[in-house]
Amino acid sequence: IMFMMFAISSSLSSIHMEYKNYTWQRLLSSPIHKIYVLLGYLMAYFLLGWIQLGVLLTILSIFFNVYLGNLFLILLFGSFVIGLVVSLGFMIATLSQTKKQAEIFSAIVIVGSCMLGGIYWPLDIVPYIMKKISLTIPQTWMMSGFGEIMSGNVNLSILLLDATVLIAFTVIFMIIGLKSIRSY
Repeated sequence: IMFMMFAISSSLSSIHMEYKNYTWQRLLSSPIHKIYVLLGYLMAYFLLGWIQLGVLLTILSIFFNVYLGNLFLILLFGSFVIGLVVSLGFMIATLSQTKKQAEIFSAIVIVGSCMLGGIYWPLDIVPYIMKKISLTIPQTWMMSGFGEIMSGNVNLSILLLDATVLIAFTVIFMIIGLKSIRSY
């Protein structure tokens, strides 16, 4: 999850190169509506995320013989995770002023939230207050959902809660990103 977040966030910071090279301005001044330009970018990064997750799941399954659980649920939940990562990267890219600033901000946000969200170590070993804080971190819900699917005994109510929280984070990040986008 963390490496996918880094790859997509750094890729999305390429929007700053589009600003610098005036490609962004030309795209937005064309007769194509701004939403289609944005959708094109977001779909490309969504596809990039799926390529990364697909390679990872394939390697885990073939080389390490990891049980992935229900493939349909993995694909569906993986799409929610990738959507969230793309919207987070988009928000960071639009809130920052330069590509370097976006990369540094991404690193701080991703590493910090992965620590708090249970990516580096299980949340079972952290103090009670950290468990409560982790509920505000998307990675907590990502790990919970993937863990639920890979357990082989899926509790759909838990999985639905995990997916709903990821969708809420995705919408919030996307709204912030859309409000912060510059067209200059």
